[in-house]
Amino acid sequence: MKIDGSALIAARQKLRANFPGRGEIGSPSIGTQEWLAEQAHVSIRALQYLERGEGSLSNLKKVCTALGISQWQQLIINYGEDYVSCIANRFVDFRPSIYPPENPETFANSSLLMTLDPLTLLVAKGKFETILLQEVNATLTGLAEPITYTWLAEVSLTPNGQGWLGWVKEVEPMNLLANDVPMNVPIMFKQLCVPQVSWGAFVDAVENLTTSQLNIEVCLIFQNFTKKFKVYVSVDLLKILFNEGRNKYLSPLPYRAQLKAIV
Repeated sequence: MKIDGSALIAARQKLRANFPGRGEIGSPSIGTQEWLAEQAHVSIRALQYLERGEGSLSNLKKVCTALGISQWQQLIINYGEDYVSCIANRFVDFRPSIYPPENPETFANSSLLMTLDPLTLLVAKGKFETILLQEVNATLTGLAEPITYTWLAEVSLTPNGQGWLGWVKEVEPMNLLANDVPMNVPIMFKQLCVPQVSWGAFVDAVENLTTSQLNIEVCLIFQNFTKKFKVYVSVDLLKILFNEGRNKYLSPLPYRAQLKAIV
C-alpha cells in the first residue's frame, strides 16, 4: 500500500524538536524512530518502510495512533479519489491584468489572465470529514504554444466585484468538507509561462486560428491524489466577442471576453 510517508516524518520530527538527543540504550528519546516503533508496537524496519511510503494498513494505523494523527486514512495515496468531483461548466473569462479604460496605451501588453467562474467542487460523505486541496493548475492549448497557469485569487467578476479584477481574496490550500454540498469558487489564474503571453498577443493569436476550439485542462492537486478535467472554449464565439468588444468600446482591442464553457 502506498502512503504519504513525508507526513509521518513531519509529525515525528515535530515531536523530536522538543526532545533533542538520541536518549539512552533502552530508553530512546521521544520523536526518534526507535521511540515511535516502541510506542506503536511495530518493528523499526516496518516504521522505516512506512516513512519511505510503503506499508500495511495495520502498521499505518498503529503509527498514526502513536503520533496522534486522527485522519490516518488521508495518508493513503489515492484514498478518497472517487469521492471528489470537480467541474467548471458555466463561464470562462479572459482579460488583461490592467484596466483598459484607464490604460488605453498599455493594456494590450499586460498579462493575459483567465478565470473559471466558478470552479465547482463536491466531496461526498462517507469516507472522511475533510480533504485538503493544495493547488489548482491549468493549461490552455490550441494556440501555437500552450499557456500554463496556477490559481491566483477568488474573484467576483459581477458588477458588485471589487475593481477590474474582482479581487475577493488570494487563494491558498483549503480543507473541503465532505458533506455532499457543492462549493462554487470563481478562480482567477495567473500565468506560469516566462515570458508571459500578453492580452494583445492572445487576441491576435485567436483571430488567426483556423481551428474551432481551445482546450483547458484543469488539474486539482489534493493531498494524495490529483483530479483532472477539461473545459473547451469556442474559437468562433471568442472572435465574435472580440469584434463586439471593439465596437462597444471603440477600441483597437476588446477589453475582455467572457463565454460559456463547454464540458
